[in-house]
Amino acid sequence: MAFDETRFYEKGLTRSKRQDLVEEYKEEEQRKSLKINPGKRVNLSTGDPLNMPRHKVHGVCSAFQECPICYKCRSYDSSHMACRSCVLTQEGSLCKRELHTEQALNMMIRRERIDLDAGRFEVHYKHVEENKGFIEKIKLPDGTMIRYDEAADKIDFEPMRPFIGNQFDYFIDGVGQGKRKLTDIKPTKSGVNAIWMDGPEEPM
Repeated sequence: MAFDETRFYEKGLTRSKRQDLVEEYKEEEQRKSLKINPGKRVNLSTGDPLNMPRHKVHGVCSAFQECPICYKCRSYDSSHMACRSCVLTQEGSLCKRELHTEQALNMMIRRERIDLDAGRFEVHYKHVEENKGFIEKIKLPDGTMIRYDEAADKIDFEPMRPFIGNQFDYFIDGVGQGKRKLTDIKPTKSGVNAIWMDGPEEPM
């Protein structure tokens, strides 16, 4: 028996309306099954973000220190009359510092840190008089800083030895001179330990 479309649509449900209803139904089902994962910055707490302890003492107490875990006051001091009569003390909005210790805060709170100077290898030379000077400081790629020892009148080059063959940024009196290559660490003819770099065979 052939399907009679005219009978199916005779009550006013046209083909286009039926298609619209089907699409609406699909969209509704999709919304029901959709799972939303909030981002890190989305606050899902039930507390009022505009009525925090810090708002109640803003402009009143300059000693207020907010706990990054419970958002309550960490600077309460029972020896101060102002602390004992504070509205936060009356409400019990004081941080439990015996639990929220500095060590606990450091373990629970991670701060993103970008070290723009990480991996930099720098040698800083300082002029004293014409054609004379000394290496004032050295920054190794691992972040170690080596400084000139005025009392001993020398600088220790040995920590640089693992970086022989590496390039470094060379500075004279704070002005960049481009890159050089560390070729060796060995004594000069006078027996003074020095670093050697590419270019003219002159120790530093």
